[in-house]
Amino acid sequence: MPSDDPASTPSPVATATRVPAAITVGVCVMRKKCEKLRPLLAEMTSGGDMTVVVFEQQSILEDAVSDWPVVDVLVAFYSKGFPLAKVGEYVRLREPFCFNAIGPMSELLDRRAIYSRLQQIGVAVPKHVVYDHLGGGEGLVLREDYLEVSGVRINKPFVEKPASAEDHNIHIYYPPSVGGGSKRLFRKVGDCSSAFYPDVSEIRRDGAYIYEEFLPTE
Repeated sequence: MPSDDPASTPSPVATATRVPAAITVGVCVMRKKCEKLRPLLAEMTSGGDMTVVVFEQQSILEDAVSDWPVVDVLVAFYSKGFPLAKVGEYVRLREPFCFNAIGPMSELLDRRAIYSRLQQIGVAVPKHVVYDHLGGGEGLVLREDYLEVSGVRINKPFVEKPASAEDHNIHIYYPPSVGGGSKRLFRKVGDCSSAFYPDVSEIRRDGAYIYEEFLPTE
């Protein structure tokens, strides 16, 4: 016999199938990088459970973060000109779920910070020293066969990397025993990504650099 107790009567609301709202994904990148992401964005929205909002580059650069779209998930990648600090301000304001952490992203722009973090978590890095030629540092010793900073010696061949990870101009210096000179590595131009300079053995002195032992590969 059916009960007259209202509490035992199924609620239409309780038994109805709830359709979850689509997740709003914000894509905050510079225009050039956004073009490369379009195939991925199309795949993300194909199921109908995600809505992608692309932040316009002009808005990223010029508008206050309070005027940026409000999203559930934020996808942001650094590239040249990208206002990383400003994006961090937006994250603190709106608190979206970040596909990739914004704060630590700044560490990826400094090779010194990257090496320090790798050592903190037990990842092996080449033996290296750091020297800032413009920072009034002391303790630099240069010889034909090696470089020494504060008593730590790096023998040639050694690799010279700019502290800025945005600078891809990396030099390798060779000892006189193999003919000396240096090799310069750079972003690929045509089919070339390096050049050898047999008469250039002087290190650069225009900023901060990491000097590390050269690890030959097979």
